[in-house]
Amino acid sequence: MHSVALLACGLAFLAWGASAEHPEPQVFHNLTRDAFLTKVQERRGYTPSPGPGPGNFTQLGACVREGNSSAPIQSAVEDLAAKCTQLLNDGSDWRPLSGMCLGQEGGRAKVEVTCAPVSPTTKGILPVVKTFQCDAEEPCVTVRGPHSADTVAKFAPSPGDRGRLVKVETVERVGTAIQYIGSWYSGNAEEAFNLFAQVSGPSNTTFRGPEPPSSLPLTTYSSSRAQVQLELELIAKTSQTPARPLHQTPTMSVALDVKIPDFTHTSTDDIYRLTDTLRATFRSNKTKDLKWRTLQLRKLYWAIKDFTPQLCDALRKDLRKCKHESLLSEVEWAANDCLYMIKNLEKFAKDESCEDVPLTYAALKPRIRKEPLGMALVIGAFNFPVQLTLLPIIGAIAAGCTAVLKPSESAPTVAMVLAKIFEAALDPKAYAVVNGAVKETQALLDVKWDKIMYTGSTAVGKIIAKKAAETLTPVTLELGGLNPAFVTKNANVKLAARRLMWSKCLNAGQVCISQNYILADRAIVEPLVQGLNETLRDFFPSGAKNSPDFARIVNQRSFQRIKKMLDETSGKIVMGGGLDEDQLYIEPTAVLVDSMLDSVMKEESFGPVFAIMPYDTLDDAINIANQVYRTPLALFSFGNDKENERILNEVTSGGATLNDAFFHASIATVPFGGVGESGTGSYRGRASFDMFTHRRSVAQTPTWIEKFIRVRYMPYSPKELARLQGMTAHKPDFDRNGVQVRGVGYWLGFVLGLGAKGAKGIIRTVVG
Repeated sequence: MHSVALLACGLAFLAWGASAEHPEPQVFHNLTRDAFLTKVQERRGYTPSPGPGPGNFTQLGACVREGNSSAPIQSAVEDLAAKCTQLLNDGSDWRPLSGMCLGQEGGRAKVEVTCAPVSPTTKGILPVVKTFQCDAEEPCVTVRGPHSADTVAKFAPSPGDRGRLVKVETVERVGTAIQYIGSWYSGNAEEAFNLFAQVSGPSNTTFRGPEPPSSLPLTTYSSSRAQVQLELELIAKTSQTPARPLHQTPTMSVALDVKIPDFTHTSTDDIYRLTDTLRATFRSNKTKDLKWRTLQLRKLYWAIKDFTPQLCDALRKDLRKCKHESLLSEVEWAANDCLYMIKNLEKFAKDESCEDVPLTYAALKPRIRKEPLGMALVIGAFNFPVQLTLLPIIGAIAAGCTAVLKPSESAPTVAMVLAKIFEAALDPKAYAVVNGAVKETQALLDVKWDKIMYTGSTAVGKIIAKKAAETLTPVTLELGGLNPAFVTKNANVKLAARRLMWSKCLNAGQVCISQNYILADRAIVEPLVQGLNETLRDFFPSGAKNSPDFARIVNQRSFQRIKKMLDETSGKIVMGGGLDEDQLYIEPTAVLVDSMLDSVMKEESFGPVFAIMPYDTLDDAINIANQVYRTPLALFSFGNDKENERILNEVTSGGATLNDAFFHASIATVPFGGVGESGTGSYRGRASFDMFTHRRSVAQTPTWIEKFIRVRYMPYSPKELARLQGMTAHKPDFDRNGVQVRGVGYWLGFVLGLGAKGAKGIIRTVVG
């Protein structure tokens, strides 16, 4: 990683630090307006298009005036699309290309802006130059490229401080690249020059501008933010309000300033209105463009990064989830999934050639075309309210679907942060958040969807599947079940105890793939219980209740349900057992039972409580697992290879991990899903893209092949049919009893294979 430094003098910015991957840009000084425009057109050409999108200017320009004053005045800081339209006043939409600082008139900044028409039909019309005046503390001008710039400026608010820039942030994001444009002048300007430059590179790249005069402070670039910050800090005013940022791409400073409102329900009218909008957007084919999808994913990535503090705070408030768990299992997972999908989107969306095509049909070039299913509904769960909602949404965006996200009302603060992220990052005509509870979910299910993805309980999953069946809507259901863990006498018992304890401590056991019960060989029950208790003390030296790392049960209803399981058990609590209803705290608890009918064996605890049931033989253990719950979401087996393989063969589950707890579900690119009552379908990695994609078979018949496929036409010809059968019919390599027949082809291949081996031996002998 390069050392990160940005030096600014209030008058000029940005020349690229030497890099083999990013050549140093040209920087032009002392350009006239006409020369400046010429350079812009030479570098990119003039191809206007409406709004964010490909094809406009990524080479940007700035002008600076220098004088005796050490207090530069910023006058190039705001989206000027409205200003251009206002100045030209011809009924057309215009967009800014560049701004120039001309000095002062009557104590006000005089600014020249170059505007271009937005409509592509006006291609070839030269830009128009206009001048106007604004107060120094007003946002005046920006230069904007095609991918939505972020511009935030803060000015000294009082007249006595006029002309003293406090802070300005202006950046254009193109993927992980950063591009910057700024424009300054000083009140006593006597000399002027223009700067035309581009800087592109990842956020940790070194930028260095011209050495500043000693009278001006240095400016630094923070690698932890995906934006350039000019912090001249001439006057620091905490009451200053930043200029309006472009809503499509939030900056960190914007996210930090966002107040997360209290949980509010989306009205039924709004639900129907926004779903109509999303349906219309999909039918416009807008979402099928790969560049558009990539842009949405890039914006979502930055929004996740920018809103990370709010997400962590919300997770703490809703679940008392610690920051470590929030980042590890939620926020960073979602951000990384964005990057994975961006990197692989073109590959995933590319047409696939069909395999095993008969030679007679090869000329038709059959292929699989990947097409978005349409408008999707994603209903999330409370236990991982960031990961379990955003990962399916990322898949929907990548596939080209429009989508509504319905977060769980049991994690209300997170739900509102997600709504803010959607508002800040995604196209509101394509993606929306609906908040609410049962009423709002019922209203959503009354809408015709093209795909529904639900994460939650089996009971609700059945309701959703039944409702979706009315319109033959495909569903992916990620449910739950009573997950077994096997610990045999050949296992590393101490390690098994540690790993299984972790699975019940993460998120206070509110994990759909944690074990609900352990089937332990009777010979190792005692050391297993001892290992669990030792691990509990290791994890929480001052007790789980006093640990900042241990979460809480989500609400009173869930707390009472788990408490009832413990109250009604006939088993013996051999670890934990502590409860605090006021704090919704349940200590990690193990209950030794001897019956499949015990309360802690009949229901998924979805908390830090689990049963330990001894068995005498592995046959007994497998029979118990298959009787308790035939199709659990997960299975864990701790034993030797032979035992693990047998358990894997004889006990069905959505996924499985051998000698650990749910690590199969910790690999972001591995498909995750259930089977039977634990769910249907899978997602994550490429599977998320496939979940929202229709694999459309396409063949193209050339005209010249007509004579070879005339067998299909009437009147039918036995001769033509026999000819086609001779070309396409397969012959079995087995007899009527199913016994494989080794024909001439097999023996010929066998002999030739032996001959080849013999020839190689002779050659080796001769050469040797």
